[in-house]
Amino acid sequence: MERELLPMARTLGLSTAAYSPLGGSLLSGRFADPDARAAIAWLLSRPDPIHPILGPRTDAQLADLLPAADTTLSPHALDRLEEASRLDPGYPADLIAQTLPRLDGNRDIHPG
Repeated sequence: MERELLPMARTLGLSTAAYSPLGGSLLSGRFADPDARAAIAWLLSRPDPIHPILGPRTDAQLADLLPAADTTLSPHALDRLEEASRLDPGYPADLIAQTLPRLDGNRDIHPG
């Protein structure tokens, strides 16, 4: 049975600071303002507490990004963004997922 590995921040009850969530200005006004707002709105819609560190360089960039806090994305948009951002955590997460159940006599162990 495939199990979801909980992110460390969630397990420890912490939030995550998303540094440069706009890809080093790729989405921050040079190319596509609506994409930048969608990226920020998606981060804010996540079930885990995430606080994006935006770093606008001008008042105009900040003013353009602030509406993202009040933006509600459609379920279809959320699904597409979730799929596009899904990553295989790889090692050591896969090793931990395989080892964790065996640490307590094969009982189902959930961190936290």
